[in-house]
Amino acid sequence: GFFEAFDGDSVNAVKDAMEVAKKFKSSECSTEHVLLALTRLRDPTSKALMKSQASEEAVRRAIGDRAGVSELEFMNPFAKTKSVEGLLPLSEELKRCFERANAGSGDVTSKEIALAMLDDAQCGAYDVLATRLGCDVKTLRGEISGANERELVGAGKKARKTKKKTLAECSIDLTAEAKAGKLDPVLGRDEEVTRVMRILVRRRKSNPCLVGEPGVGKTAIAEGLAIMIANGNVPDRLKDKRVVSLQIGLLLADTKYRGEFEEKMRNVMEEVKEAGDIILFVDEIHMLVGAGGTGEDGGMDAGNLMKPALARGELQCIGATTIDEYRKHIEK
Repeated sequence: GFFEAFDGDSVNAVKDAMEVAKKFKSSECSTEHVLLALTRLRDPTSKALMKSQASEEAVRRAIGDRAGVSELEFMNPFAKTKSVEGLLPLSEELKRCFERANAGSGDVTSKEIALAMLDDAQCGAYDVLATRLGCDVKTLRGEISGANERELVGAGKKARKTKKKTLAECSIDLTAEAKAGKLDPVLGRDEEVTRVMRILVRRRKSNPCLVGEPGVGKTAIAEGLAIMIANGNVPDRLKDKRVVSLQIGLLLADTKYRGEFEEKMRNVMEEVKEAGDIILFVDEIHMLVGAGGTGEDGGMDAGNLMKPALARGELQCIGATTIDEYRKHIEK
């Protein structure tokens, strides 16, 4: 019943500890043997032990001293023994230690086992660490807890970093381009740009869609808006916004499997939400309606992914499409 909640590393550590115990001519597998197995895991716990001078070498020597076994006999305590005795019984103190490790609700990892050992001043592992290796138990306990926390935070950070990329890969920041003077001035579309701005500052239904024949300058309106934001002559609510043009072609590239596109789309939406200052410009927005879907009606497509966010106002979007496509896809 002990090992149900144990994760893979912990189970392996216990198996290793059995071999170690046999090498040290012990009649049972005890806490110090498990401790030695933990030092080999190369995980946050073993790193914390290393920091406190409890390296694999040091622990091995200390156990040898306690057991009165000479160095030579256990150059490699982890090699499989020839004997056929099978599994050694667990010592009472090791059982107590596992019980404490099991007390939590989550998985039992190397961290829980190590902390359980440090909580029992009577057990062999504690003796090895505190007495023979002179570790500062309090510091070590903090290190083990902290190292695992850090690892988790690190993993979270990594995930976040990879997420941040999708938008950058599949879009162009028009406002940045405007500030850098890369966009041509937009002529004769002031009225439309103003109307777009008016819609954008509304509290609800603030997602304009530009509809017009190909070549009449729908994209130019988005660029015009970007230029005006860059110059600062826009309503206060738009002053710090960025107009980011989403390149649907790039979003759709590399998405051969179903669900990849939705994943990308979701990442983009998350990033836009987190950034909070982005107005998404989606040219050919009809491609999103039905993109990544399965082709049948009402499939899981990007349009349906965006709808809730658009309706709640978490995502601001300017669409551009032609009249035919608008009727075909979006009016519905």
